[in-house]
Amino acid sequence: MMIQGFLARVEKGSHFELEESPVEHDMWFASHFSVQFRMMIALLFAKSERTDETYFRYRPSGSLSPEACLQP
Repeated sequence: MMIQGFLARVEKGSHFELEESPVEHDMWFASHFSVQFRMMIALLFAKSERTDETYFRYRPSGSLSPEACLQP
């Protein structure tokens, strides 16, 4: 018998935050992301991590216009 996957429990005090800023017209993109968490994996191993990222200077890539993203 093979067991696949894993079991993990996010501990109290974990925090996820995502801030968005207007880029153009009605488009909002992520400007700041931070995460701080602690978790127990399979109730045997503890893991913790802290990440803080800032995003800026968004520019269109290629020939895709922002308006094309909004059309179905």
